[in-house]
Amino acid sequence: MQETNPAILFLAGLRGTGKTVVGKLVASELGLKYIDLDEAISNTAGKSIAEIFSDDGESSFRFLESTELIHVCQSGPAVVSLGGGSCVEPANRKLIRSSGRAVWLTGSPQVLLERIEADPLSNSNRPPLTGLIALEEIQMLLAARRDGYAECTDLVLDTDSAKPDELAERICQWWNESR
Repeated sequence: MQETNPAILFLAGLRGTGKTVVGKLVASELGLKYIDLDEAISNTAGKSIAEIFSDDGESSFRFLESTELIHVCQSGPAVVSLGGGSCVEPANRKLIRSSGRAVWLTGSPQVLLERIEADPLSNSNRPPLTGLIALEEIQMLLAARRDGYAECTDLVLDTDSAKPDELAERICQWWNESR
C-alpha cells in the first residue's frame, strides 16, 4: 500500500455506481464532512454540469474540475465523491493519491444504465458525453477510464448486487483498518 496522508477518502467510478449515496453514508459513519465534487463545481460556476458542458465545453469543465479538486484537497478531512471523469487527468490522479485513499465503485454497464434511467435528475444534471446510445456510452467510458481509476484507487468494490449500506460498511471497515 502506498503511504499517503489518509485525510480524504475519495469515491471514484462512473455515474450510477452510487458514489453519492454511499459517500453520504460513509461520511456519516466516520464523522467526516461529505463533498460531492460535481456539486461543488456547480456551486462555484453557478450552473449545472450540463449547462457548463453546453455553454463552455468539456475542456472548461475539466479545468473547473481540477481547480475544485485542489480546493477540496486543501479543505481538510472529508469523504469526497469524485465526478466520473475526475480520474482521467494525470494531475488529478496524482493529487488524489497524495491527498488520501480512494475506492473505485464499479458496476456492469447494464446495471449502471438501469440506475441512471431510474434517476430523474441524472439527465437534467449530467450531460451525455458522446453521440452514442446510453449503453454504448457507458461501455465506451468504462473502457476509456478503467486505467485512470485503477491508477488512483486502493480498493475496488462491485456495486451490482450490493446495497449502499453494505458498501458503506465495507468501506468504513477498510478505511479504519488502513489507518
